[in-house]
Amino acid sequence: MKRLKTKKKVKIIFCCVVLVILAIAGFTMYYINLKKYDKYIKYEEPMNMYGFSSLYNNESPKSNENISYIEAVKIVIAAAYNNETSVKALNEEHTTTEEWTDFAKALNILPKEDVNYNNLTLVDAIYLISEAKNNLLSLDIESSVKPEFSDYDKYERKQKYCIMDLVSSEIIENSKDKLDGNRKLKKGEFNELIVKFVEKFALTVTGANLRDEEKQPENASEYPYTIEEVDKEIYEQAYTTENKDDFILPIDLYKYEKGNYDEIVNTCQNYYNSLLNVDYRNINKEDFIKKIEGLVIFEVDEEAVQKYVDYIKNNKIVVSGSATVQLPIIYSDGINVRVRTKLDFKVESPNNVFDNVLYLDDQHSSILRYKPNNTIYIDAMMGYVIGSDKLYNKSRVVYSMILDKYKDNIENIGK
Repeated sequence: MKRLKTKKKVKIIFCCVVLVILAIAGFTMYYINLKKYDKYIKYEEPMNMYGFSSLYNNESPKSNENISYIEAVKIVIAAAYNNETSVKALNEEHTTTEEWTDFAKALNILPKEDVNYNNLTLVDAIYLISEAKNNLLSLDIESSVKPEFSDYDKYERKQKYCIMDLVSSEIIENSKDKLDGNRKLKKGEFNELIVKFVEKFALTVTGANLRDEEKQPENASEYPYTIEEVDKEIYEQAYTTENKDDFILPIDLYKYEKGNYDEIVNTCQNYYNSLLNVDYRNINKEDFIKKIEGLVIFEVDEEAVQKYVDYIKNNKIVVSGSATVQLPIIYSDGINVRVRTKLDFKVESPNNVFDNVLYLDDQHSSILRYKPNNTIYIDAMMGYVIGSDKLYNKSRVVYSMILDKYKDNIENIGK
């Protein structure tokens, strides 16, 4: 009996040891698998920022998760149109897999043969991004660098072109190792391809140059991107805060408003350009109102305009200049949307009148005296009209919106 009990104990101990070993092995494999995707974690936040994560079925960009072909199709299209429309608008227009598929076919980014919509391989992702680059961005296939992958010759002719295109475009790294393009892709690798695609072709902003890593402002993490055309110190200036609880940083507002950036810029710049270009020789109430009434939220105060026109005429004042929005410094102070804007302008007056030369200046509590040449930065106030998602300017005294550092550029004289 004792020998039987001993054998039984040995079996139990053996089974326990085997189970522990299997558990440790399983955990080790799981841990190794997690660590394998650590290098892709840095791409998760950009995917959230651009709003692309919402196109994943579970709205998660987690690097070790699986990805389907149709999810990739949605995100590639959204990436190509990133600086033109919002993810929300695309999602509202195309609500089903069939609608997204038809849209992708119309855009000519899908292969002619049938694909497995449940799985995404690396070469599938490369194909989609290359076709989006060529057909949606109207950019030719790049062929400056020949791929050196050991298995390059095994791919179909079209796939080879797409691989070469992304290698030459520096979206995928060239190597003498195996590409292994037919393996199933995880979100981490796909996120990397998409973020590189967006950044390589400046799909965050049109007509500007992205800043290099070493030239970034200290608070670069608060912006979706930074550009060379905006001075570094302008990015680092403090925000205006009206309500801390509802304050929204530029990087967070960008997710929702990026599709409206061009319209925001035009609406803001057109309003302030109207204020910075007045001439006593041709200004009149009707024309001035006509210039600004479609750019502001509320009705234009005709009496205020007439008073300003009379002041400009009587003092023979000429103001000439330009307004330039400092992208992407667009944020919410908790109540208003703020748009950081550079105002460059000259003031001329044969009577040497440099006081209150901008529209609504006379409503300030003191006299505002300008110089012949002026450069100031403001956080222009904008707001939504009820029932609309379009932003309009709020008519305010320009001085009240100047960044603190630049207030000394204007002399403030007690009345």
